[in-house]
Amino acid sequence: MVMRMAEEPSRQDSEILPASLQLITPAIEWISMHYMDPVTVPQLAQLCHISTTHLRRLFQTIMNCSPLEYLQGIRLEAACGMLLYTDHSVLDIGNQAGFATPTSFTRQFKKQYETTPGQWRIKMTRKKQEH
Repeated sequence: MVMRMAEEPSRQDSEILPASLQLITPAIEWISMHYMDPVTVPQLAQLCHISTTHLRRLFQTIMNCSPLEYLQGIRLEAACGMLLYTDHSVLDIGNQAGFATPTSFTRQFKKQYETTPGQWRIKMTRKKQEH
């Protein structure tokens, strides 16, 4: 049986992935709907009815990032939308997107997009006006 499984890795992977994705779906859905709220990995694991370690492992395998990195990415995407389509201050947008402090928002934004939120807004607004 072990030999047969080793000869069919694609079948094994294709069966494991949907089951694993189904396990972490509650965390993904929670993050999508509540990205602006504080959350911990143990809370996400509890939603999925799995251990914290198992959640981290599955997230890394399926999503190619940790649960908190995924959350950070969703928050940054939301912030980009608000920067582009509202006239709220950068300070307010960071807060609305779920960042604990303006400094953490700016630091994470700059790490991801290699520019500050304010500079990004100016650049993207100009591009939007050109089209």
